[in-house]
Amino acid sequence: MHAVAFTAAPILAAATPTEDGALKKKKKDSESDGESSDEEEEEELQLLDWGKLEEEMKGFKVKCFVMFLRVVTTTSLRRALERLCVSFCSRKTASRLLKEPAKSALRKFARTESRRHTAFLMVKTAAYANVLAYSANLIVEEAVLLYYFLKDSAEEHKTTLFVKKASHVVLSHAAAFFFSALGIAVGTAIKPGWGTIIGAASGDLGFILCNQGI
Repeated sequence: MHAVAFTAAPILAAATPTEDGALKKKKKDSESDGESSDEEEEEELQLLDWGKLEEEMKGFKVKCFVMFLRVVTTTSLRRALERLCVSFCSRKTASRLLKEPAKSALRKFARTESRRHTAFLMVKTAAYANVLAYSANLIVEEAVLLYYFLKDSAEEHKTTLFVKKASHVVLSHAAAFFFSALGIAVGTAIKPGWGTIIGAASGDLGFILCNQGI
């Protein structure tokens, strides 16, 4: 019995992996994993079209600056229109044009205690409240189109293209204005206050969707 165990001991020892062998195997596996990851990174770099990416990023700073300038100009123009409204319009008209729809919806709901009747009243209120904001945005967009129209003097059929784009901007603003008033009424019918704010945001969404392709 002891002889059998003694004879089998070298065979079991040879079949059992030693500590050095395990370390060598682990190191080899890590090296193979590192080589495969390097190959994957090289393949990803080759898939990127660096020329196209560089061309797209070429005017990125200019586009960001133009977008920032549009936002600042639109906001400043809206504040100027509000100042003119307060200075030259009657108190009743100025109050309608400068009214906040969400607060107005809450006051109307407290007075009427009917969401349906409040939503009906908010259609007219929203139409007045959106006039200055959409007017400022429309003026800025048309001014940008006019600038490019005067700049690209060598372009053929530029007058027809300008009229087409300008008409599209007007129609898109009109659609956004309509959907904003409708969204405010629907949101007020669901929940005066927060629902009014969410409904008003639908006008911005409508503006973005209608301006696709400009």
